[in-house]
Amino acid sequence: MNESDEGMNKTAVLIVEDEAIIAADLAAKLQRLGYGIAGIAAGGEEAVRLAGQLRPHLVLMDIRLEGAMDGVAAAETIRGEHDLPVIYLTAHSDQATLARAKVSGPFGYILKPFEERELATHIELGLYKHQADRQLRLQANELQARAAELAAINEELRAREELLLVRSRELEEARREAENERNRLEAVMQALPVGMAIVDAQGGNVRFNHAYDQVWRGPRPTPSSVGEYTEYKAWWVDTGQAVAPEEWASAIAVLKGETVVGQLMKIGRFDGSFGFVINSAAPIRDAAGNIVGSAVAILDITDLHQAEEALRESEERFRLFMDHNPAIAWMKDEPGRYVYLNRTFEERFGVRLADWRGKTDFELWPSETAEEFRKNDLAVLAAGEPIEVIEETVNPDGSRSFWLTSKFPFRDAAGKSYVAGMGLDITGRKRAEEALQQRTAEVEASTRELEAYAYSISHDLRTPLRAIHSYSDILLADYADVLDATGKDHLQRVCAAAERMSTLMEAMLNLSRLVRSEPGREEVDLSRLAREAAARLRQAGPERRVEFVIAENVTARANAAMIRAVLDHLLRNAWKFTAKHDSARIEFGAAGSGSETIYFVRDDGAGFNMDYAEKLFKAFQLLHRPGEYPGTGIGLATVQRIIHRHGGRIWAEGEVEKGATFYFTLG
Repeated sequence: MNESDEGMNKTAVLIVEDEAIIAADLAAKLQRLGYGIAGIAAGGEEAVRLAGQLRPHLVLMDIRLEGAMDGVAAAETIRGEHDLPVIYLTAHSDQATLARAKVSGPFGYILKPFEERELATHIELGLYKHQADRQLRLQANELQARAAELAAINEELRAREELLLVRSRELEEARREAENERNRLEAVMQALPVGMAIVDAQGGNVRFNHAYDQVWRGPRPTPSSVGEYTEYKAWWVDTGQAVAPEEWASAIAVLKGETVVGQLMKIGRFDGSFGFVINSAAPIRDAAGNIVGSAVAILDITDLHQAEEALRESEERFRLFMDHNPAIAWMKDEPGRYVYLNRTFEERFGVRLADWRGKTDFELWPSETAEEFRKNDLAVLAAGEPIEVIEETVNPDGSRSFWLTSKFPFRDAAGKSYVAGMGLDITGRKRAEEALQQRTAEVEASTRELEAYAYSISHDLRTPLRAIHSYSDILLADYADVLDATGKDHLQRVCAAAERMSTLMEAMLNLSRLVRSEPGREEVDLSRLAREAAARLRQAGPERRVEFVIAENVTARANAAMIRAVLDHLLRNAWKFTAKHDSARIEFGAAGSGSETIYFVRDDGAGFNMDYAEKLFKAFQLLHRPGEYPGTGIGLATVQRIIHRHGGRIWAEGEVEKGATFYFTLG
């Protein structure tokens, strides 16, 4: 059991005692001592559950409890799961139980019978001991955490020290290697990594560096004169014509004494591949001014050339993609100046990039539009992340268009910030949404008017219905001796019809109110509501043999009044359709299906044909013959409305004369 909230601001004690009189006496003593009663449990399992639900400050536990879980086992579970202090209550016990009790680590023993002062002393000592024990554990845990942290720091420092030693050795080795390499390269050629060669006055190779070999790749011939340059294959990039021997920069340098810089060639390497180079040469003269050779520099730009080609192709693909994109697209620099418009943008607004480049929105759009654009651009730049917004533009004819715009930041190779955007024209969709909203508002207004009209009609009809019913009763009572059997039967039919019509109108009004109302939710004990509904049914038909099986602890967040109506309808429905059986069984329970809870009401009564299941929840639709079972045909429609108002769903399964099961969920 759960006591009132009197102990909310006091030390709350959970009493675990299977003898009610002792438990009540103990509770009274505790209250006189100023303690709050969190709850009273009669068994070990209940004690564990209440300890978790109520979170008392302390538990008074009878060692000997009836049931599968005695006081020692319950205390161990509560201590392990909820870290609550437990004081044992005992008068006598066997040695084995006492030994188990000691192992469980209680915070005190109180021998029955006991005085109030003794009880208060044990409780305060237990609370103090528990607090001290918890503080010690916290301090121990903190010390362990600090020790682990220090160990981790120490390990990290050791790893860093080892890494620094390795890096130091690597740096020293790299320094020596770099120095040696620098000395070697200095001795060979100072112009590395450019391929270098020295040729004599006839154009024959005399010296060359490693980079020179790398440019040509593979075993290459060593010409002794310009005439042997035919073994080197090259083509002018601009014309595609083959390079003649005398056109090489080294040939011109030795034959004409001219310096040649920047010959752009495509070469055929000696490994069968092709590359691109910039070839240069300058004549070498002796002291007398005679040409004695030339110095050749050849720079391999294959990767650069391929990258430029790839960039040109990429730019072309980007241009084609953007120009044929149905979305408008643009780019602006950080101050908000336009640097790019795609063709769709130009055609849509009748502008040209040449006219817009370098201008801001404030120079091109109305001030209100420009301010909105700039605000969104600055938000992108500040956050450094894309955004998606709906923006509005004014067309040349004065009409307005709406755009679903995606804006994102980016930087160029120099680190300069830009904002790019793409927009899809959603004007049609926007207009449709506005029209839909207006239509929805009109429908809702019409619905409210119809509901008010229905309420008014129902209210106005009640007076004549009451008159019909009343005067029919008067005729039956005062003129019974005048009327024959047929006349009495007619009047009785009039009374029944008037009463049924009144019931139908009331049901319709209830259904209308459910549509209008907004269900406030709270935690509801469905098991309790089901038990109460079952009790009312038993009271209405005590002669019937019906077994109710109601699951325990079924709860839900729902509107209490509405969900009570649901359970009343479903259980009354089950009661009604089992009436023709000598005995019946009606169940209520719940089952989990993933993250969803499915509730059900099941009976073994008349059932129904699944071919007509869709009619169950329609107003005034009956699956049985009129008069066979009582009812208005509104009940299940009302249940469905309530479930839908909760964001749930309801369905049913059944078989003729084998019962029916109604399932529902609550969103």
